[in-house]
Amino acid sequence: MAEYNIKKVFRSVGKELLREYFNQKAPGAEIDWESVGTRNVETLFRAYKALPDDVQQTMQGELNELFDIASDRNNGTTLHTIIKQAGLKPPDDFSDWTLPDQTMWLMLHGSEEDKRRLSRFSDIDPIAERFWLPCKLDNGGAGKLDYEDGRKRRLETSVSKFIYDLEGRGKLCMLEYFDREDRGEECFFLYLNNHQKMTPQWHGQVCEWLRDPTSYEIVFVYNYARNELRIRAKGLLKEHRVTLCQIWADVMRDARLDDACLKKATYDIDAFKYRENSGLPDELMEDVSELDVSFIDVDLDGTGKERMTFKLSEGNVYDSLDRRINPEASPRGIMVVHQIKFHLRLTPKHKYNRAVTVAFSRSQTNLFSKNEAIRDLLQTIFTKWGVIAEDEVVEERIAKAV
Repeated sequence: MAEYNIKKVFRSVGKELLREYFNQKAPGAEIDWESVGTRNVETLFRAYKALPDDVQQTMQGELNELFDIASDRNNGTTLHTIIKQAGLKPPDDFSDWTLPDQTMWLMLHGSEEDKRRLSRFSDIDPIAERFWLPCKLDNGGAGKLDYEDGRKRRLETSVSKFIYDLEGRGKLCMLEYFDREDRGEECFFLYLNNHQKMTPQWHGQVCEWLRDPTSYEIVFVYNYARNELRIRAKGLLKEHRVTLCQIWADVMRDARLDDACLKKATYDIDAFKYRENSGLPDELMEDVSELDVSFIDVDLDGTGKERMTFKLSEGNVYDSLDRRINPEASPRGIMVVHQIKFHLRLTPKHKYNRAVTVAFSRSQTNLFSKNEAIRDLLQTIFTKWGVIAEDEVVEERIAKAV
């Protein structure tokens, strides 16, 4: 980003807009506007330096903000969206103006809230791509939603719990939502409990929290046209950012992340929920006659602090798991399966009457059978089921059949 210099700002903004700005901020200033040129701004600079210190300080902050916003042309989209959402009517030739002129116009004609929103929401595009973690939603409908069913509040609660369990903070989690319709994107800014940056201001019986525009720690950007999500979370490991993305997908879209885009093996627990009386998927009926989950090693909240194992010998794995889960506090989709074992029998047509164990971990697939034909069949079954990706290289460990 270019280095801030107030003379550069004076040179980048049109004279008439500068005149209007000075008349608004320093109406008593004596400025010879005839001597102010496009490049020669010494007269204007001297007039600025002659202003009282408090006025200079106010203008310095605003012009510095203008400089930062106008330094990245991508911020034009955010600016135009705010103008549209605020119901402002810019001049007819506004689209032909430079970005510094457009930014100055909004500063002159927008409300204080409009200016605060521009300051907060213009941070997204200048962030380098390497700082974002992109992912794609595997299911759940793309498109724009109204979120009128309390989802935003549930997102605050779920993120707050995750961060609190992970780092012991985050009890105060606040969400700001910004819809960039022109780009088919919606942004979710999350502020955690930085009390030194969040000051309560009372207006009668109403409390309003004032936020430092740089204090948000997590931002989600969801492109509802492409069904893609990206996250910027300061100071969090990739695995924690992935979990936060899954929390967002669960709460806001009733969806899961596409594991292929993350290049990691995590499994949808609901896909394995086949109890004794629930039956098997139709496509497996011809190959599998019995199927149980015999063992599961699962991280219940995605933080690593609630990792547990459940065994069939101690009772139905999913009954035991369900008793430990509070879906309101911990969405099911944030759980990470580290290892899962299936105990199954094949249908008589395969002429193999032994029970077979198949185990999946985050780095290995084990087909426990000496019979090569049975191993190939098991790989086909679980590929058909979607547990093994079609392009996955299966590492086989031969062991005795159970």
